[in-house]
Amino acid sequence: MLTILHGENIVQSRKKLGDLIQKSKENKTDVKRLHAKDLTISLLEETVGSTSLFGNQHVVIIEELHSLPASKKRTALIEKIANFSIHNDIILWEKKKITKPQQNKFLKLNRESGIQEFKITNYLFSFLDLISPNLNKKKLLLALQSAVESDGEWMVFTMIAWKLRQLIKAKDGGILKGAPFMISKLKKQSSAFSMTELMNLHAKLLRIDIAHKTSTNKLELGQDLDLLFINM
Repeated sequence: MLTILHGENIVQSRKKLGDLIQKSKENKTDVKRLHAKDLTISLLEETVGSTSLFGNQHVVIIEELHSLPASKKRTALIEKIANFSIHNDIILWEKKKITKPQQNKFLKLNRESGIQEFKITNYLFSFLDLISPNLNKKKLLLALQSAVESDGEWMVFTMIAWKLRQLIKAKDGGILKGAPFMISKLKKQSSAFSMTELMNLHAKLLRIDIAHKTSTNKLELGQDLDLLFINM
C-alpha cells in the first residue's frame, strides 16, 4: 500500500505522519525512514526488500521525493516506489503540494495508492491579510482564533513568520514574487507599519519560538499569539 501525504499545511501532514508511525509501532511494525536526497535505487531495493531479525513487517517512509530536481533518477525512483508499494507499505511525505500529473504517475502504476492533501484554509489567509496596527484589535483576535481553530496554532505561527518576512521585504523595496495584485496588496499592507514595528514584531516572534522550543514559556502558543497582537 502506498500512502502519499502532501500539501502546504506541513504541520498537519507531519502530525498525520507521526500518527501513522505511532500506529505502526503499536502494531509491532518496524519503521524505516529515508530522505530522498540520500536515496538511490540500490538503497531503496535493499530497504524495501529487507526484513527485521525477527521477521516483523515493516513500513518504509520516504521524505521529499518531489523536492528532487526532475531527472531520470527521480523518474526511476517513482516507478520503483509505485511497483514496490503493491506488496509493501510505503509512505511518501512531501513538504509541498504535488500536482495531479505527479499523483497520476503513481496511480497509473498502483491504483491502490492513498493520497491525502493537507491544505491551508481561507481562515488563515484571511487573518494574515488583516494584520495591521490600524485594525480593531477585537476583529483581529477573532480572525486569529478562527485561523488557530481551522489550521492549528503552529501552522498559524509559521505563516505569521512567513507573512512578516514578506512585509519586511515589501517595506524595504525587495523583490517580491507573485501575481501583480498580490504584490500590490503586500505593499499596501506593509505601508501601515514602520520598518521598526515590523522588525520588532519579527523579533518578538523569534523570542516566542525559542521559548517554546526550549520549554521556558509557561503560556500556550495560542496565548502568546494573542498577546503578540494585543500589544502590537
